[in-house]
Amino acid sequence: MTLRNAVFFSYARPADVEYAMEKALSDLFDETTMAIGGVHTDIEAESLDHRNIQILYEQRKMGKSSSYNRAIQNIRDGHIFLISADTRFDDSVVGLMIQCLGDSYELAFPRIEPFHGNTLSSRLGEVMWHFHDSYVAMKESRNQFFCGGEFQVVRHRFIIPSSDIVNDDEYLCHRAVAGGGKIRYCRDVVVHNTVPGSMKELLRQRIRVNFGHMQSRKQLGEHASFSISSLNPLETIAAIRNFNSDYPGSLTILFMASIVEIFSLLGAFLLRIMGRDLSNW
Repeated sequence: MTLRNAVFFSYARPADVEYAMEKALSDLFDETTMAIGGVHTDIEAESLDHRNIQILYEQRKMGKSSSYNRAIQNIRDGHIFLISADTRFDDSVVGLMIQCLGDSYELAFPRIEPFHGNTLSSRLGEVMWHFHDSYVAMKESRNQFFCGGEFQVVRHRFIIPSSDIVNDDEYLCHRAVAGGGKIRYCRDVVVHNTVPGSMKELLRQRIRVNFGHMQSRKQLGEHASFSISSLNPLETIAAIRNFNSDYPGSLTILFMASIVEIFSLLGAFLLRIMGRDLSNW
């Protein structure tokens, strides 16, 4: 039987650590690594050995790539789930993702449906995720490069050390494709996460994501960002048309989100010119 391994990533969010631990103790996974830090924890790694749960605790934040590289040293074989601990999912998702991965794909990820918020920033963040869903589905149908993060399942042979690239999820997608593998978007499998509750947090998040896309384009020669690809008018028209079909009545809020995205692209570009490092966020 193929092992089910999970790595949960969290920093300075006690509720997320508690949620990840609940999943680890639920016997969903054969082995679990908790890459956590920034919060007080009474968890003793020794007491969890018999449950195949290992704690990798960071006293200070070292960045997700560093946490990932430490975590993969403990993974032996099987299907590996890389999960941001602020993601929420039903237990059935694990089996559905393995089924979706099948025998022909090396990496797969589900659809992210954010929790609905009441602020403008959360509404903008929600429509950004909806656009991501529609855009990724379009790219997959065209056999073009695409990727998604927050929750991934990867075959063991593609669990490889990451460079100091901000978008580590995109890095793994690129390496899988470069290694002759295929990626699958499991659109019918849904997980949930939160979106920033303020405009400042949303802009900060988007700057970092777009910084990572620019970094990916320079270092890997490939990226999965619509925002960077939007200068292609035909693809832009097709993406907006598909989005309007998938999420009718959302074009106005998408236009507002695009304004935030323009500022985030400018911010990301300036930070790259300044030589900033956003890998530790």
